[in-house]
Amino acid sequence: MSAAGARRCGQPQQLHSWAYAQLRDQITYKAHAAGVPVQVIDPRNTSKTCHQCGHCDTANRRSQALFRCAGADGPATPTITPPPTSPHSDTPTTGPPNQPCL
Repeated sequence: MSAAGARRCGQPQQLHSWAYAQLRDQITYKAHAAGVPVQVIDPRNTSKTCHQCGHCDTANRRSQALFRCAGADGPATPTITPPPTSPHSDTPTTGPPNQPCL
């Protein structure tokens, strides 16, 4: 099958998402074996949704490195803290080498 034919059939999208699904399955498997709960969050719009007020707009993400909320609910704030949907939002995201961050 040619590359153009593969694009029409949707194969690149299936192959692209397969690695993430496999990674999620492995993380879920390992976490379950260790007794750690896993919360899967839909990645859609997470890069342009304010974690404080929930305002979702493309104007929020001015560049990959800069996020400022354009919502009317509050002042423009950078995303510094993890979103409140994270069950471990008070847990550090980095730790000693070779130690898991839970």
